[in-house]
Amino acid sequence: TTLDNYLHLLLPQIVAIIGDTSNEMDIRRRAVRTIRDISEYADYSEHASLMLHTLVASLNTTQDPDFKSDIMSAILAIAKQLGYRFRIFKQLVLSTVIGQQLVVPEFEAFLTQLSTTDLVLPVVPPLEVSGRQQESSSSEATISKLPVDV
Repeated sequence: TTLDNYLHLLLPQIVAIIGDTSNEMDIRRRAVRTIRDISEYADYSEHASLMLHTLVASLNTTQDPDFKSDIMSAILAIAKQLGYRFRIFKQLVLSTVIGQQLVVPEFEAFLTQLSTTDLVLPVVPPLEVSGRQQESSSSEATISKLPVDV
């Protein structure tokens, strides 16, 4: 989409607003909601680390329960978009949620779903040796040396 072409310009500025504690809480809250709301339309895969680290840091520094709720909804939106790739950030977010003693049923349900989902890996056919398939792992292929001019 057109928005994806400009995310590299837009998201760092939004994230900077969230992370700057000198900004008014209302402005920071709107920035968090913006990240949550455009997650349906934008691909965050290249920016997830920056966003999640800033959101978690803000979660650790704020005392405002409404802001914490907004942050968790944004984190959940990013997590849902990333799917199994969120596993990289799971411990970071989970340790903060536990440390802050937050109860977020939607996030807990997502983590449960994430841990029970099996990754489907593609089946790779065995290597072919001399025009035929290798029948066992113990069989060896003949390796010929190429001439090298010195």
